[in-house]
Order: sequence, then structure tokens, then C-alpha cells
Amino acid sequence: MTGKPVQLSVTLPIGMHDRVRDEARQMRARTNERVTIGDIYKAAIGALAARLERGETITFAAHPRRGVSRHSIRVDAASAAHTTRCLSITTQSSFVATAIRHHLPKENDHG
Repeated sequence: MTGKPVQLSVTLPIGMHDRVRDEARQMRARTNERVTIGDIYKAAIGALAARLERGETITFAAHPRRGVSRHSIRVDAASAAHTTRCLSITTQSSFVATAIRHHLPKENDHG
């Protein structure tokens, strides 16, 4: 990540942040490059923002009633700005969770 990171306080479905951490570890192992949790959030948020800018219709799912936990995540300023620009259509937490859902491989995908 370049520049000073911005900290966002978001609620995510239980286990989602762990999946992001696991993906960062797996990417480090595959590429032998430094990949942080923030890099995964940045890529996911950027990809979702790009889809919205192209005019795609995105459905933002509600969080499960009791299955959430609060996390402080660090992203670059541009990613944080993407999440706040969409506050008229969804919450910051829902935006981040949707970005991760669309970005990470499905849990049952293999290969």
C-alpha cells in the first residue's frame, strides 16, 4: 500500500476477516511477494468501485443478525473514499463485505 493508511471500523460476518488474512498468506506463498491484509481489502474495494462506476448493478447483502464482529482495517485513502462515496446506497460495512465476497474465491472452489 502506498501513502498513509486510513483506518476503517467495520462490522463483517464472522470469519470473513480470517478469510482475508488466509488469502494474503496464500498469495505471499504463491508469489514470494509481500502481500498484506490491507492489500486484499484495497483490491476488493477497488474492483467493486470500478464495477459500480461502469454502471453494474450490485446487490449489497445484509449482515447476518448475530454473526458479525467489528474489525479495524487499514486501507489506502482512495479505498476509504470509495467506501464513503457509496454511503447513499449502503453502509460502509456492507460495501466492504460485498467487495470481499465478490473478490475472494468461493469457499468451495478448488484449484
